[in-house]
Amino acid sequence: MNEKFYPAVHMGNFDTPHSALHSVGVTGQIAELFITDMDYAIGEPVAYQVSIKGEEESAAIQPMLVLLPLEHNRVGLYLGFFGLLADSRDAAIMLAAHGIVEVALSGGFDTPPTLDAFPWKEPRSVM
Repeated sequence: MNEKFYPAVHMGNFDTPHSALHSVGVTGQIAELFITDMDYAIGEPVAYQVSIKGEEESAAIQPMLVLLPLEHNRVGLYLGFFGLLADSRDAAIMLAAHGIVEVALSGGFDTPPTLDAFPWKEPRSVM
């Protein structure tokens, strides 16, 4: 299988993995499991399957919480969409952009989201 890419929305950079997870309500033993499972390879995203409360379409887009280890123990936090696979990084970003264009045009964002894309790999855990 050729390498596939999935789009992701950047949710912020954090000083620690704990603070990144806490920002989205992942705390306690679950957070510890996530952090223990990370290999801390800088620039290597680690995806965890999640469900989003109140989002019926979440099964189709397959949301993933993505932790991107950065230098100095910092972590980038992303919401990735495994259901929107594309053949290239640029194509994956365009898929995500098409999905948010109506919201953006209607003034739905105070600040437009930053989009990225990562190579698809099997998610680490299910939450």
